[in-house]
Amino acid sequence: MVKRLIHLACCLLVSLSWAQSQSKIDVLEHFSFISPVKHNYKLSGNFCELRGSHFHGGLDIKQSGTGKDTIFSIGDGYISRILVSRTGYGQAIYIDHPSSGLTSVYAHLDKFNDILTAYVEQHQMQEESYDVDILVEPGELPVHQRDFIGMMGNTGFSLGKHLHFEIRETATERAINPFLVGFDVHDNIPPSLLSLSIHGLDDNVYKIWERSISLHKYQGQEIELFETINVPSKQVGLAIHAFDRTNGSHNKQGIYAIKLYVNDTLHYNSRMDKLSFDQAKYLKGFVDYSARLQNKGTYALCYRYPGNDLSLIQYSQDGIIVTSPDTTTTVLLVIEDFAGNARKIKLRLRHNGEHLTPKKESPNATPVSLNTHTTVELHGLKVYFEPKTLYRNIQCKLDTVRHAKYGTKYKIHDYKEPFKHPLKITIKPDFEIPEQKKSKVIVIKEDGGMTNCGGAWQDSLFETRITGFGTYRLGYDTVPPSIRPVSFLAKASKLKRFLFRITDNFPVIKNGFTDPIRIKVWIDGQFHISPFDLKTQTLTIPIHEIDSGKHELVIEVKDYSDNTSYFNVQFSK
Repeated sequence: MVKRLIHLACCLLVSLSWAQSQSKIDVLEHFSFISPVKHNYKLSGNFCELRGSHFHGGLDIKQSGTGKDTIFSIGDGYISRILVSRTGYGQAIYIDHPSSGLTSVYAHLDKFNDILTAYVEQHQMQEESYDVDILVEPGELPVHQRDFIGMMGNTGFSLGKHLHFEIRETATERAINPFLVGFDVHDNIPPSLLSLSIHGLDDNVYKIWERSISLHKYQGQEIELFETINVPSKQVGLAIHAFDRTNGSHNKQGIYAIKLYVNDTLHYNSRMDKLSFDQAKYLKGFVDYSARLQNKGTYALCYRYPGNDLSLIQYSQDGIIVTSPDTTTTVLLVIEDFAGNARKIKLRLRHNGEHLTPKKESPNATPVSLNTHTTVELHGLKVYFEPKTLYRNIQCKLDTVRHAKYGTKYKIHDYKEPFKHPLKITIKPDFEIPEQKKSKVIVIKEDGGMTNCGGAWQDSLFETRITGFGTYRLGYDTVPPSIRPVSFLAKASKLKRFLFRITDNFPVIKNGFTDPIRIKVWIDGQFHISPFDLKTQTLTIPIHEIDSGKHELVIEVKDYSDNTSYFNVQFSK
């Protein structure tokens, strides 16, 4: 009986130790992955790095520098999805590994192996589309560990040749830090700290005071700010501008963990371990969004907005520090990378007795809280707030400016205020729209330029969704895209491909209504697979396998409003 109790106690201790450490050993006991590349790889980007509008979902593996880089399956399984897109991941392969419950993703590939190339081309011809998203039946395309699947490339929204590599939970599609399952790199370099920002906060977690402290001059792993910092507000939050590097790479990478201790008690903890797909764009609530928009740097908040349910944040008291005029509060901020290299900042805060009041809102502003349905309207505009859309309560302010040609322009709240999900708006036109132009109406965002937010008619109202506050109006898109030859000869015997520049008059915001321009190419009446690079706006038409003789080339390009351009020409091989 005693032996049994001792055995149970040992098992309990082991179980507790595993849960507390989040050890990757438990995963690696069940299977063994290999590297997706042959060379000793280095990283240009890591998991949950703070990118332009989202958290980075995987590792960016740099090219070897020795020529073409082959990509391999990291384990046994089957291909579950193949994606070909001019945006996003470009050419990508998804492989399910049933024994582990995980899926590996390989993106921005230059090309697939011969079997997959033929498989994809068959679907492209059937759909008459270069862009395809193929869901493959389980077991239809089996792969084994070390199977060659494609070549490293620069397709999709990629700014240089590399492999974007992900690990996901197959059942939930939740992204997992690949470091947790063995894909780490040599790293003995501690994070670099650039600046610390101290925020005085009001009851709705708005900055009413700020002080930034440059950290460039401080050396060593531990920084102590000896001077007590007097703050004119009871509530205080910290924000850190920092980055990490791994050995052999000059690229700035993301921070793995941030811990905030207040008088030796943990108040805030963010760890880049797992990220749900639907939370990838919650970055706006994780950083000081207004500072970022004003080019002051990317500061990770060390406190949580009330409406931020980001799973990366493990919080105790939301990271908000309560100060007092009577006592000094000691704060320790710990910035870590996955390898355990850390930098620490110790500081002392005291409330100076002042009570700054928030900026007074306009008497016309409408209160909008986090968890209610609220509709705010002004002169034909309605903005529909749904629960859990905002990061914090706001006083929504609408304003109008008369446009000489297109009726009213609407300024919707403050462009520096972030929110989580696209907001539905409707506009009732206050100018006459000819019937033949109704299909060409769009919502335009004016933000220094003009951006197409699309939209659709709902009876007499025009509806769309917006991804940020700012100035919006109705307008028309009646201009078809432009097709311009870059490399084309009517006598093309020496050419292997034609190049065309495809441009449109409006950049497009993806919001559930709009899509990029649609392109189709036919040669002699048959659909011809032709990749389009959105970064360079270049359409490539391969002709090296076309028979000798005379041929007809037709290019069709449609924009969101179905404005269509054609390029029709004869050529010979």
